[in-house]
Amino acid sequence: MKKPQLRTKIKITIKSLPVSKNIYQNWHWSKKARYLKVIMWEIWAEILRYTLRPKNPIKKAKLTFKLYFGTNRKRDSQNYIAGGLIAVADSLVQLGIIKDDNYKVIGDPIVELYVDKEDPHTEIIIEELKGG
Repeated sequence: MKKPQLRTKIKITIKSLPVSKNIYQNWHWSKKARYLKVIMWEIWAEILRYTLRPKNPIKKAKLTFKLYFGTNRKRDSQNYIAGGLIAVADSLVQLGIIKDDNYKVIGDPIVELYVDKEDPHTEIIIEELKGG
């Protein structure tokens, strides 16, 4: 089986950091909806600023989330996939950047955790794969 080839790479940086699963799962549905809206607006603002939006939604992509926290606390990257990164992936679909956020389209997203005491932020890297 051939390894998919990279076609396009989009990098979006937002100030928000995703909440962990432990927090996200206890939120009321209306709070989750407000959170989604905030994330979507941040992503949309970055897309407009740098004209990053593809002409058509990406059909097959590799997603990498680089989370830069302000403290060096112990964290579990998998808690963010099941938490606030759900809103990020949903935003990418609603904004027409990726076709869907299911396994066939994005596979297993990669979450990398870093420390940046001066500038906590999230980097969303979307790599379009050939054959999508």
